[in-house]
Amino acid sequence: MLDGLGRVGISDSMLVASIVGGACQLRDFDSATSVGARNVAVAREWLKRHAIHVGHENVGGAGGRTLTYFTATGQLSVRDHQSNPA
Repeated sequence: MLDGLGRVGISDSMLVASIVGGACQLRDFDSATSVGARNVAVAREWLKRHAIHVGHENVGGAGGRTLTYFTATGQLSVRDHQSNPA
């Protein structure tokens, strides 16, 4: 995808990313080493390596999220479903 954007004149540094997710929904797991936390760390590193600015983050916690992306405006709506881990 980045190659395709580059072919039409859009550089990585012109992009803005949002990172959403990474909840740890299982009580018996350390939230710092959970799969979700590791996924967020990988996403941050990948975006940094490609010089893509992170404009919004909603990560971690114990519950899921509902995302709505409005293609006409480029806006992202995030609704948290934070709860106690099971």
